[in-house]
Amino acid sequence: MNHVDVFISRKSADAKYAKPIYEYLIAEGLAVFESDHTLKELGNADYIKAIDEALASTTHMIVVGSSSENIKSSWVEAEWLFFLNRKRSAKTSGNLFTVITKDFNIADLPPSLANYEAIPFNRKNFPIIYNYVREKNTPPKPAPKNPFPAEVQNKYLWIMLAVLLISMLSVFIYLKYQPKDITIFAKPDKSLSLDSNYPVFSGGDISIVIGNKEERKQLLSNGEINLKQIPSNYIGKKVPVTLFAKYWKGQTDSIVLGKSITLKVIPDGSLGKISGKVIDYDGNPISGVSISVDNDTIVDNEVDGTFTISLPFRLQKEYYRMEYSKSGFETYKTTYFPVSGHTDVPLPRLKQ
Repeated sequence: MNHVDVFISRKSADAKYAKPIYEYLIAEGLAVFESDHTLKELGNADYIKAIDEALASTTHMIVVGSSSENIKSSWVEAEWLFFLNRKRSAKTSGNLFTVITKDFNIADLPPSLANYEAIPFNRKNFPIIYNYVREKNTPPKPAPKNPFPAEVQNKYLWIMLAVLLISMLSVFIYLKYQPKDITIFAKPDKSLSLDSNYPVFSGGDISIVIGNKEERKQLLSNGEINLKQIPSNYIGKKVPVTLFAKYWKGQTDSIVLGKSITLKVIPDGSLGKISGKVIDYDGNPISGVSISVDNDTIVDNEVDGTFTISLPFRLQKEYYRMEYSKSGFETYKTTYFPVSGHTDVPLPRLKQ
């Protein structure tokens, strides 16, 4: 193993304190041995040999501990005693010091370590640590004259985090799976540009089937209905919906459930069908009759005298001005109401 500037000795329980010290010193360009990181980088299965080589070549040693028991544990004590013997035999002139945590009572330091510096674990004190282990030809870092007290370490931090995560998960599950309230708005589709004489949409009932249950509610004056406590597993799913309103129907027969839904309504077609039969006064069919609707749409009837006219949405309304004409017959004008259904139109012959 190559030369080591700093050997960090600690028990596994104190790895969380050793890690930030290791990362800080590594970032400053020092060669640092810390078992969790260095052995992994070396990829050396002979851990004991690697540790012994690092101990024999290191210049400085930092002992990290959160309790006297951890510092006195067999492996940790063996490491700092080995380094201490090297110092006493003048095999190294490096520094030996301890980094202790908030809960550590400095009076509990082993006598051999108590003779050396003890620095509270605080990231603001890391420049002090660096100055103890820096290479001689590098300048010291600005450091506090008096070390900052050790950072407060919350023993129950992970428990608190776990409780917080569980609480957040519980809230998420509650919000996700609790029953939802849904509002449906029924509004005429303005893009149709309907005739001004088409009946105004004045409400009605909406039927919606969720699962095997049908709910039918009357629209409020603003064109909405409110559904309460809809099972959350239906949110985002498509369900059947039907509008019951005079002269109007839903543009679609299904909707995707969500918090707020708009159901566009369009004419139901009941005012767009004109049908009948042109006959003479004896009841015989007359064919080839030119039929005008509002002086605009013109069609010819069939051989049997019948006619059927389907008007687009924009031309539909409650009644139409009809005109029937054919050579040899008198022109017949009337007002047709689509809801009256099929009608017979008598067309008198011209007098000779």
